[in-house]
Amino acid sequence: MKKSVLILLLTIIMVLPACEKPAGPEIAADTTSDLQPVEKSAAEEFNWRPERFADIQIIRYQVPGFDQLSLSQKSLVYYLVQAGMEGRDITWDQNYRHNLAIRRALEAIIEQSNADKNTDDWAELMLYARRVFFANGIHHHYSGDKFKPGFSEEYLSGVLQQVGRSLNDDAMRAIFDAGYDAKKVNQDPEKDLVKDSAVNFYGPDITADEVTAYYAAKTDVDPARPVLH
Repeated sequence: MKKSVLILLLTIIMVLPACEKPAGPEIAADTTSDLQPVEKSAAEEFNWRPERFADIQIIRYQVPGFDQLSLSQKSLVYYLVQAGMEGRDITWDQNYRHNLAIRRALEAIIEQSNADKNTDDWAELMLYARRVFFANGIHHHYSGDKFKPGFSEEYLSGVLQQVGRSLNDDAMRAIFDAGYDAKKVNQDPEKDLVKDSAVNFYGPDITADEVTAYYAAKTDVDPARPVLH
């Protein structure tokens, strides 16, 4: 996981529609057939657009000069990566209460499963995993809508069993029941902003009225003596 996080830190991610290729020196096409082809530089060989899936386009940028950093500077990068890994888990957990369990189950499948990789179910599972990893959870990073899996609950249960993993009933319901915790942040005026949102800042049964009352009880209304909580 350390390697993947470091790659993530060195990656700029864009969402479709894909942006144009980063500006650089134009290379004229050589239409003279009897000339030797010009050898491409390392920068030209660099794969700046490595992957595209669903509505996501990943863009990579080079970070020249890393090898020239001092040992202390490289050590700082290492510890920043470690801090980022802890912060990443906090973000996943705050986005939804089952996110960490689902992510770890998907990671175990990718790392350990020997299931047939040529089936439609496996392809759909890998697409789902990519979307979940990108969004830091099972809800879309922009719309907040929950991802719809293209594989069955039976298939996921079988692959999990194969790698010695399982998800509890509530987590499985979160994946497959389209109406359950369907919106990361539900701003429908007819709904309860807290209770009907999937984000994990409060307990799943806490209402917006309870949150408002809780903070109101702690608020000091004296403007001359504001209190920092």
